[in-house]
Amino acid sequence: MSAAPHDFRMSVEAYLALDNASTDARYEYLDGRVLMMSGGSLQHSFISNNIVAFFVQVLRGSRCKIFNSDARVRLNETHYVYPDATISCSDRPQMNIQTIGEPIVVFEVLSPSTEAFDRGEKLRSYRACPSLQAVLLISQDQPVIDVVLRQSADIWTVKDYHSDDEIVLDAIGVTLPVAEIYREITFEASPPKNEVIPS
Repeated sequence: MSAAPHDFRMSVEAYLALDNASTDARYEYLDGRVLMMSGGSLQHSFISNNIVAFFVQVLRGSRCKIFNSDARVRLNETHYVYPDATISCSDRPQMNIQTIGEPIVVFEVLSPSTEAFDRGEKLRSYRACPSLQAVLLISQDQPVIDVVLRQSADIWTVKDYHSDDEIVLDAIGVTLPVAEIYREITFEASPPKNEVIPS
């Protein structure tokens, strides 16, 4: 899912009451701002499903669990978000039936309308979460994934991966082939550089 461009402000208590009571919409909360979530494309949905399907299998039997976009994630006292998928390895019980309190890896499938927001303000919120070790920003238009990895408390690195690459997620002991994220997805071929596109 992606955040709609319009937003409004309220207290965190009012936000939680709104989000918990809502049956037909979800809302993110960033420092007092409430952003209504909107649905994504079929491509977006398929990629999200591939992420969850892969990690359900590889994490089976481990203490780490994968959650889909129905799970609200608490980054800190004033930041609540809905990633497209979240992995938590916490030994402590989660905060409640709907909220994950200690994410370790999050996945965002980028939408054209929200990519700048996801790479900007939302990524800064992720990087401020003490438990988070990796953020995967996943293109839905081409097989490219930007992986943002925590190296220390304040230092992060960014590297892009393509269809034949493998992503090593040391925080959960998993190697993720990029091809698994894009399994059964066909992308439109780009025209050759010298080809004249008719107007």
